[in-house]
Amino acid sequence: SEEEIVGWTSRTIRSDVSLRYKANPELPRDVLFNEDVARLQVEEGDVLVLTEGPMDAMKIAMYGEGCAAVALLGVAVSKEKFSRVVKIAAAARAVICLLDQDILSSNLRLMSQLEEVVRGERVKIGRLPVGAKDPGDLTQSQVQELTREWGHI
Repeated sequence: SEEEIVGWTSRTIRSDVSLRYKANPELPRDVLFNEDVARLQVEEGDVLVLTEGPMDAMKIAMYGEGCAAVALLGVAVSKEKFSRVVKIAAAARAVICLLDQDILSSNLRLMSQLEEVVRGERVKIGRLPVGAKDPGDLTQSQVQELTREWGHI
């Protein structure tokens, strides 16, 4: 299959800037960041980690052990996108919802919906370390510690 660029996103590394992300406004609603790679990884036994943004997923993918990360690209999950998440989640040995802490209600709603279609005991909410608001802000050692915990699920 031929790969195609469907959108772009960027994130500042400066803490004094209020606009942290900038993304392509024309990105299709059903896109999941890192979907193809994650699908292959869960087939090999990895835990699926759902994040909100691509930088969050990249951090988990770079430093996590035994984890496949997919970014939902926001908290509004269309039926088409949810269907694609379910297909990947069904093959995963566990699913961790690791959305930003400021959107806990979205974490709970997504987890509840996934529990209905995937064996519920395998779906968990990932908890960030105290003080962390966003998975993309985690250090390498924090990601490794979290993913070691998930490896026992």
